[in-house]
Amino acid sequence: MPNPPLKAVTLTHGTPLHVLRFRPYYFPIHQRVEGIGLSQIKNKWAVNFFPWSLAVLTMFSRVYLGYHTVAQVFAGAALGVFLGACWFWVVNNVIYEYFPVIEESMFGRMLFVKDTSHIKNVLKFEYDNARAARKSMADKAN
Repeated sequence: MPNPPLKAVTLTHGTPLHVLRFRPYYFPIHQRVEGIGLSQIKNKWAVNFFPWSLAVLTMFSRVYLGYHTVAQVFAGAALGVFLGACWFWVVNNVIYEYFPVIEESMFGRMLFVKDTSHIKNVLKFEYDNARAARKSMADKAN
């Protein structure tokens, strides 16, 4: 099957600004698996493989569909990994101590920001609380 024409690559300069909004999702997905309880899965290779396979498939599709050149895709990947690592460092070393203050601020309340850094397994915590709330509402209705 032949590749589609590379008309998008030849018609545009390939600025990553319109796709940068998708880059921050890959690194945090990989880093937050422990916080939501996925690190307790026995096959940890699958948990690590999934987000990285999505990134590689996205890179391949961008070249295959002719939206970017190989050099643009690798430059975007390098930039994404660098910015993701920088953001991870900033959050864990600079902003971490301010999480409770941000959560209680007017800005935090307006955006429904919540600090879950103290919860070991966020997925189980949310699940248990949602079940308890549903049960409580059912009890009040009866």
